[in-house]
Amino acid sequence: MTQRGRAFADIVYTILIVEKTYPVGMVATALGMNYAAFHSRLINRTCFSADEIQNLLEVVPDPRLASYLLERSIFVAAERSSGAAEPVASLQRGATRVVIEATDVLELVDAALPVAEWITASSDWCSRRSRMRRGRSRPFVSA
Repeated sequence: MTQRGRAFADIVYTILIVEKTYPVGMVATALGMNYAAFHSRLINRTCFSADEIQNLLEVVPDPRLASYLLERSIFVAAERSSGAAEPVASLQRGATRVVIEATDVLELVDAALPVAEWITASSDWCSRRSRMRRGRSRPFVSA
């Protein structure tokens, strides 16, 4: 077994075998392969070719596949809408979707910050109180 292509094959395996998103036999047929040939790619006995990857993205439109392929590049995958939409409008729609998802993540982070500040403040208060009980630090004392 080779390590070349292992990570991509693992993603495809997860999508098709573990999550059972698409029937493996139907995907193999759509790619023009028999089940045995496709299975050898799923378990990384044989690497996917560039043409097979391109066809796989068409048959199994899972964003994890495109994200993996573009992971170390400066490019970002944007979903094209199917239909008669213009490419520019489709790209704009995909970019808008990415911005909306990023905004959702930022809202979650923002909501978590006050909790983190409260935990830090509580921890500081507890440690000061603990030091005072042990006599290491004294509260304000009037002279």
